Amino acid sequence: MKKLLGILVLCLLWCNVGYSQTFVRLPKDVGSGSKFYKSLTGKYYKDYGVQVVNKKDGHPVRSGAQSIRFEVRHGDCGKDRIGGWGDCKNDRERHELSGGDSAMSKGEYWFSWSVYFPKDHQSLYPLSNNYGQFHQQDGPPIFMFKELRDGYTVVRTIGEIDYDEGKLVDNKDMPGNWIDILINAKWSKKDDGFFKVWVNDELKYDYKGPTKTKQYVYQKFGIYSTGLTRYFNYKNFNVIEKCLEEKGWPAQTKKTFKNLKKKRGLNHKRSIKLYNICKDFYKPVEVPTRIVYFDEVRKTKKCEKLRLEELGYNCLDLKNQEMSKIDTENSSSEEDDLNSNQKNKYKAVVKNKTDSSILIKTEGSTKETAEKEAMKICIGKSIQSSFKDACYVHYSGEISKF
Repeated sequence: MKKLLGILVLCLLWCNVGYSQTFVRLPKDVGSGSKFYKSLTGKYYKDYGVQVVNKKDGHPVRSGAQSIRFEVRHGDCGKDRIGGWGDCKNDRERHELSGGDSAMSKGEYWFSWSVYFPKDHQSLYPLSNNYGQFHQQDGPPIFMFKELRDGYTVVRTIGEIDYDEGKLVDNKDMPGNWIDILINAKWSKKDDGFFKVWVNDELKYDYKGPTKTKQYVYQKFGIYSTGLTRYFNYKNFNVIEKCLEEKGWPAQTKKTFKNLKKKRGLNHKRSIKLYNICKDFYKPVEVPTRIVYFDEVRKTKKCEKLRLEELGYNCLDLKNQEMSKIDTENSSSEEDDLNSNQKNKYKAVVKNKTDSSILIKTEGSTKETAEKEAMKICIGKSIQSSFKDACYVHYSGEISKF
């Protein structure tokens, strides 16, 4: 009887029947501080999707004897058990681990992880590959670590009108090297929040302001690919014009085609629409397999408990670093800096017609100042994608009426 009771207790602990989650026990060699389960579990999660691997078998390891290997192959999309979300229908693929059961509500935390992209790693732009994120329960992600056109980048999205990118590692430096990421964050809906990112012992991103909009925040890491149709459209560009001519150029497709021709990024919804219109003209295309390794994935309340000395770092040295410019939720213009004693009274929101990912919010002492600064930032972000002419003022006005 006692034996039967023991088996029942173990089943409840491991199976977590209420949530139907598949937990993954990570050795202390590779991670600590959080409990992770497979994101989108069940038959959709392949055995090769996540594996704890050994240095003795030839796998790269940052410290110790083991690391975590993720792999996503063409078609690796699934859905949650209750059917509320499906990657296949939403233009996505993934093999991720989620720390949803280790969610944080408020306060200061330290995080670390080391990520390794194999030597044959290639950028799959315009496919967006995400290798780590901080998500909200019952809400959108707030910080994502993506491989964008220029490299490994932290992308901030706090609320509906806040967007910022901070490149951490250049594309050319990603393959064949371990990249050490250290984060110090304070989760808060108020201006006392902050989010700092060090890369290989150097402070590369420093943000002060609200760090969440919902109550709980949790960490996810692995491989999460979005925008598969963008990749398929680019690979079949040579037949798209013929397709659209035969289809009579459906609404908005002329603009979409021009953006493709100029190698510009595509709005996600327009990309899906174009794919559905022309997919019968396309040759079969498979997205190349994506592989990445993680190691030293840790979470704690104090930097000193991250075991950074094993990586050759010192918490005191890291804490003493400062950036020449600290990012805030509301950027300020040169005029505002010179007149810091004058309170900002106006806010401007600038978007980009051809790149929906660009969204800038600024404040200024006058309406014109706020708009000018927001447009300047938008154009600066758009130069590399040739989107600068598409920047426009979405809204501007007094902060009290915002």
